[in-house]
Amino acid sequence: MPNTDTLEPGFNLPTGDFAKAYVLQDKSFNPDHTLCYNHLSPEFFGDTPVVNGTISPKQAVQARKYSFMFLNGSGSRFYNLSMKAAEGNLSTAAPKLTVVGSDDGYLLRPARVTSLLIAPGERYTVVADFTGTTGNWVLSNDAATPYPGENTEGIATPDDAGALLPSLMRFDVGALVG
Repeated sequence: MPNTDTLEPGFNLPTGDFAKAYVLQDKSFNPDHTLCYNHLSPEFFGDTPVVNGTISPKQAVQARKYSFMFLNGSGSRFYNLSMKAAEGNLSTAAPKLTVVGSDDGYLLRPARVTSLLIAPGERYTVVADFTGTTGNWVLSNDAATPYPGENTEGIATPDDAGALLPSLMRFDVGALVG
C-alpha cells in the first residue's frame, strides 16, 4: 500500500511486502461458473466469499506484524471480522488485531480488538501481529445477514435469511525471515 499522508511514515506501520489491502465481497455463481446476481431484491447476499477477486484465498505470512487494509466491497453484507484457528491448529495464541485507521483517517488512539464490524463501503486499517503464533489462521465472519436481523447482537444464527460466510480467507504463518 502506498503512503497516503506525509505523516504516515512516522507511524511506524509495517510497509512494503508487510502491508496488504483486501477487498471483501460476497458473490454467487451459476452452475456454469458465471457470476449470478439477482436484482429482484434491494439486498443481495452471495453464498461465496471473494477477497481481491479470489474465492477463499490463502496468504502466506511471517510470524511478525502486518498492516492490513480491509475494504467491504459488498453491496449489503456486514462483516464481523476476527481471527480463528484453522482446522487442525491447536494454538491458543491468536494473532493480535489493532485498529489504527478508518474512513476518517488514522486514529489518535489505536484500539486493540478481538473482532471488527465493517459495513458495506467502509474501510479499516488494522495491524495484525502474528508474532508468537503458529499454524494456520482464518479471517472469520460471524455477522448476521441481513444485519442486524432479528438478532439484536448482530451475530449470525441458523435462522438468518442470508447465506452465512464464516470463513473468508486463510493466513499460513511461517517462520520469521530477516
